[in-house]
Amino acid sequence: MKAADNPMLKEIFKSRTNQKINEANNRIHALADRYGLAFLDLNDAITDGEGNLKKEHTVEGMHMYADGYRQIWNRLCPIIEEFGRPST
Repeated sequence: MKAADNPMLKEIFKSRTNQKINEANNRIHALADRYGLAFLDLNDAITDGEGNLKKEHTVEGMHMYADGYRQIWNRLCPIIEEFGRPST
């Protein structure tokens, strides 16, 4: 089902915009910087050039299929593995 076909989803998408999601991510990034923490932006694995979830990874533009989560997992695993390696 597409958001445009569902009145409830249309209403939700009025407040849950890509712009608001990006603003929230930017604020979280700034907060991480403030406290000397890393911020991992993995969205490029699942979004298109306009910041929308890629059609192949989403049910209706908001919720992801398992393969979308797999894209995030594939990007996150090497980072996690790096933290587990002993430093030389």
